Amino acid sequence: MKVIVIGCGTFGLNVAIEMDRGGHEVSVVDIKYKSFEMLPDSFHGKRINGDALAHDVLDRAHVDLVDAVILTTTDDILNLTLSRMFQDKFHKSNIIALNTKPQYRMFYDNMNIQTVSMVSWGILRIEELLTNKLEQSPYSLGTIEVGVYNVVVPKSDMKFLSDDLLKVKQCIIFAYTHNDKTMSLSEGITVESGDVLHVSTNTEGLRNLYMSLGMKTKEGMK
Repeated sequence: MKVIVIGCGTFGLNVAIEMDRGGHEVSVVDIKYKSFEMLPDSFHGKRINGDALAHDVLDRAHVDLVDAVILTTTDDILNLTLSRMFQDKFHKSNIIALNTKPQYRMFYDNMNIQTVSMVSWGILRIEELLTNKLEQSPYSLGTIEVGVYNVVVPKSDMKFLSDDLLKVKQCIIFAYTHNDKTMSLSEGITVESGDVLHVSTNTEGLRNLYMSLGMKTKEGMK
């Protein structure tokens, strides 16, 4: 995949490095040439110094040929402006942006821009840890809004059908543990209190799962 990463700060730097290690063709753009100094010698991608709003800079990144654009600046206004430019001028639909301030999330949503947010993810994780809703996450993807979790089914008189849980949006339940035995979760299984769901999901997926399990969140969801 051919990818442009806009911004080579702490977040953009690591995104560019990991994408490069994954075998993707990466062009990283930053207005400050010094930002590239932290890129390792093993980085195979292009370093493009210049203003990402300038078309000649993007031409050097071969913007017409890229499959995805990743906006990693901490300025939401700039990321939104760039998102609109990539959509309208270059007809790109696969755009992911770093959303730094939650109040701007609605604008990204209105533009159908996928976002990652360290703030919203961090708030939810603190809530989870304080209320013991989840066991410690065995694995998480750095600052990206995706993780793998062990969700303990709460005490309840209700029994939950796997058919319903497997339909929870933005949530992949790949296994569950019952009586210390871990198995794949397939249709036709009754999940009981104390069972552990092994889940890959993001912030919204966790909230959707809580609702399905009748678990309250800080926002009053049940």
